[in-house]
Amino acid sequence: MITLLEHLPYVCVVVLLLASGMGAPIAEDLPLLLGGYWCGIGKADIAIMIPIAFVAVLGSDILIYSFGRRYGHHVQRLPLLRRYLSPRLLARAELAYHNHGGKTLFAARFLPGLRAPLYFSAGVFKIPFWKLLAFDGLAALISVPVWVLLAWHFADHIDRVRHWSFWGQLALAGGVVLLACLVVLLRTNRRQKLASVS
Repeated sequence: MITLLEHLPYVCVVVLLLASGMGAPIAEDLPLLLGGYWCGIGKADIAIMIPIAFVAVLGSDILIYSFGRRYGHHVQRLPLLRRYLSPRLLARAELAYHNHGGKTLFAARFLPGLRAPLYFSAGVFKIPFWKLLAFDGLAALISVPVWVLLAWHFADHIDRVRHWSFWGQLALAGGVVLLACLVVLLRTNRRQKLASVS
């Protein structure tokens, strides 16, 4: 199987990226690193791999968004999810998405495990398609070339790249969580000050 896939590097990367985007337990950076590695050892062309990987990444996000837009309203009828998706909770989430939609869509690209649910909910809440395309596309323009070029450049040291990738994503996710906590803390502090003044 691996030997067969090595002869079809572009197809393999696209299939793995689509599967990852649809929620399969595959970190998105692994197919990108694999594509870069294959370019580094001469089994693929870097000038073809980056655009193909970019289109696959964006395509899988658009597919998830489309599912959310088309079928998302049925999610509330599922017994397991009904208690977590009350109308009030969904209304609050929708308001937050409309107020911070672009930032959320951009950040989702760098949050493994949350990417698919965030793009699905963007579809449920009818976030404009152009916004998904713009913010997700901008984030993918950063992440896709970085991972592919990193593996291409360090093809002889792929284990080290994988190690950097893991710690880089962990640091980024930690930074996003820390920033979110800081924003919540500042808003809570501001509300308390306003309440004490009035």
